[in-house]
Amino acid sequence: MPLLAQLGRNIPSTTAASLLHAGASTIREAKRKDYSGSDLLHDKYAREVKRQKTELGRAKELRDFIDTACPTKSGEKSPTHHQYTTNALLYQAYCSFTANPMSFHTFWLIKKRMRVHYAGRYLGQFDCSRCVTLKKLQHLLAADLTGEQAEELRKCRLHERTSFRSASTTS
Repeated sequence: MPLLAQLGRNIPSTTAASLLHAGASTIREAKRKDYSGSDLLHDKYAREVKRQKTELGRAKELRDFIDTACPTKSGEKSPTHHQYTTNALLYQAYCSFTANPMSFHTFWLIKKRMRVHYAGRYLGQFDCSRCVTLKKLQHLLAADLTGEQAEELRKCRLHERTSFRSASTTS
């Protein structure tokens, strides 16, 4: 809009509309507004609009969810969160987890700020493949799982129960 106002400043709105491939009403609206605080391409923020602030509790709940859903690998020097599923599946799990979810854009921005990385093929020094698979599948809804995924999740949960029991006993 600031660019339209600047380019159509000294010519009639109908002429500017045909030259700039915009509607005459759009050119007139652009001419009426004051864009002194903006550059030519972007208006800083819509005027007379109060910005909406995110509640701290909702943001903390989202960060806690990402902490849980994207665990750190064992044996790493610095704790880095690793994502084992796609963004869409992770966001879907977040929406089912909370009653009042944030938008996908806000979810993505906070996840980016937390420096979450997609997990590669290396599992970590002490991680086993079944435990990693459990981390991937545990946040998905049971209704969304395919037959293979449900069976794999069952095996991973059984593995989790038996491996922790056998690790605690000494022989």
